[in-house]
Amino acid sequence: MLATPQRPEPLFTALRYDLVDAVFEHTAHYQDNFRSRVAPRFRDLLGINLHAGMPIEIARGCIKFRRNDACSFCSIQFGGMWKNNVEDPATAWHTVEQAYGNGYDLTADELPLTFGALLRRMREGMSAWWTSLPEEERPVMVGYARADGLSYPRHAESLRRVGVRQLMVGLDAGSPLSLSAMNKPLSPIKDANPAHRAERMFEHNVQAMQTARDQGLLLKVGFVIGHLGMTPELLADNLDSMRERLHLGKGAIASLDVEVLSPEPGSLDYRYLTDPDLAAAAAQRIGVSLPAQAERRSVAERWKSLDVIDREAAMSDYVTVVMPGLTLDDLAAARAQIRDYGKFCGIVIGE
Repeated sequence: MLATPQRPEPLFTALRYDLVDAVFEHTAHYQDNFRSRVAPRFRDLLGINLHAGMPIEIARGCIKFRRNDACSFCSIQFGGMWKNNVEDPATAWHTVEQAYGNGYDLTADELPLTFGALLRRMREGMSAWWTSLPEEERPVMVGYARADGLSYPRHAESLRRVGVRQLMVGLDAGSPLSLSAMNKPLSPIKDANPAHRAERMFEHNVQAMQTARDQGLLLKVGFVIGHLGMTPELLADNLDSMRERLHLGKGAIASLDVEVLSPEPGSLDYRYLTDPDLAAAAAQRIGVSLPAQAERRSVAERWKSLDVIDREAAMSDYVTVVMPGLTLDDLAAARAQIRDYGKFCGIVIGE
């Protein structure tokens, strides 16, 4: 095997907006969707009129990568560089200004936990072009956040002050046990109690929605259906809790993504699929049961040497070997239930 050592890689900020439609007419197709889905939701919930969006980068990374502690379904290969951002707030503000100057008003991508220092410096050193604009004319920014970062009013206020009005937050599961199975909780290394960590993360999920509402922020929330050791009873508990979260989030949740867990190569879940002993150890640690070991070993032999996978087949086999009493059809039906409930709550559903 050959490997290239990782090297520092700066974020690219010299975007050429004149090239957006150079090869293919992207803008017209994008704006049709933007004006029919994103813009009306912002107008209804925040009274803001948006025209066009453009993804930019001022920062990228995840605080969980610092400890090689990714969520179970995450397949991002992060290496040793767990965070990367532009060198100073002036560069960040210039990047936003360039997008705004080219007619885009929905921009940005960062995490309040991982990049709190950059956000604070942006707040303290706001660019003159930004402060000269009336608040209602400033570009609206969207970013990613963990619930345990957003749940603190001080963090939410900082985001609001630098123009972030919508955050994508992965709530991911409806119960503390499920959060633990997904390796979702964030906690100090010294805290070795996974049940406590999961319970705290569950509380952060609830508080994040209240804080967002109080600070005038919109949320795009995500749920994942299925995990190591899920049973029909635990699935039902998750669905009840997800519906409760959506009900409590009315007025703060702008859109919802719900997907069945996919064991992507590179993720911990894929390792559970291909390594029965690892799956068994994790199940014992969390306190859940798995189907018979013989079947898990047979399935693992089928997947562990493949370079290209059939994603749907991998999802189906994953349910079979780690979720006793469930099938992929059961999880798909559960996804449909949560999507329908989201629509009932007036939330836009992502497909």
